[in-house]
Amino acid sequence: MSLPMTLFHGTAVHLTSSIQAVGLIKGQWDHVYLSQNIQKATKVGRRHGKLIILLIDSGRMFEQGHKF
Repeated sequence: MSLPMTLFHGTAVHLTSSIQAVGLIKGQWDHVYLSQNIQKATKVGRRHGKLIILLIDSGRMFEQGHKF
C-alpha cells in the first residue's frame, strides 16, 4: 500500500489550540491515529467532543522524513 498524499485526523474543537501550539502528539498512546478517509476520522473524533477534521499533508511530511 502506498501512502496517500492526504490523511485525516478527527479530534475535538477544544483541542485545536493545543494542536496548533505543539502539533499532533501521541501523548499516552503508542501513535497518532490518522485515517485514510473522513468517515473513519469522524468516528474517532466524535468521541472527544465537538468534531473537527484536520487534513494532514502526509506526502509533504513523508518527504521531510516523518515516519508513518
